[in-house]
Amino acid sequence: MYGRPTHKSSDGYTSYWGDKFEIFDANPGTVIRNITTKSANGLKTPDGVGVGMSENVLTNVYGRANLVSQDSSEYTVYIYPTSNGCLMFRVSGGIIREIDINSGG
Repeated sequence: MYGRPTHKSSDGYTSYWGDKFEIFDANPGTVIRNITTKSANGLKTPDGVGVGMSENVLTNVYGRANLVSQDSSEYTVYIYPTSNGCLMFRVSGGIIREIDINSGG
């Protein structure tokens, strides 16, 4: 979809496509543990939620978040557990700015 990563972390576990999309691979080549998108690049959750959408869509699609907190920056973080990890949305100004899909482990 995006071709080869623009760079990888020094330990080889994280691949980056610019600063807007990354994949954490706990065992390179076998298990993806985390996908992060920080851009309205067409990537969406299986339920159709993407970066750039209103934070109101979170409640409409997923219901009340299991946990809502402020992170160390300007973001409000909404966390929804899944059967094998969690969905985490970082929101500022009423807009979803980042999505993390974590498979746990």
